[in-house]
Amino acid sequence: MTSVQAWHTDVNVITFSGGAGGVEGISFFSKGTSSDTGAVSAAHPGVTALGVENVFRDCRIGGGKFPLNVPGIDNDFDNLQYQPGL
Repeated sequence: MTSVQAWHTDVNVITFSGGAGGVEGISFFSKGTSSDTGAVSAAHPGVTALGVENVFRDCRIGGGKFPLNVPGIDNDFDNLQYQPGL
C-alpha cells in the first residue's frame, strides 16, 4: 500500500477539491500518527474531501485534528479505515 505522510508537521496532508476523482489502496498519515505524539495539538485534518463524487477505496487515514473532513457532497467511501492515532 502506498502512503503519503506529514509526521510531526501540522498540515492537511491532501485535499480533494475536484469532481469524479478518487484514490484506491493508499494511506494518509498526518500529525499525531505513530511515534509522533502531537495529535492533541494538531489544528488541521488529515484529509479533506471538498469535491463531489470522489471515490476513496481501501484507504487508511490517521492523525490530524480529526482524520477526515468531508464538506463536499456525494463522495463514496468503501473500506475506509480512519482514526486519530493509527
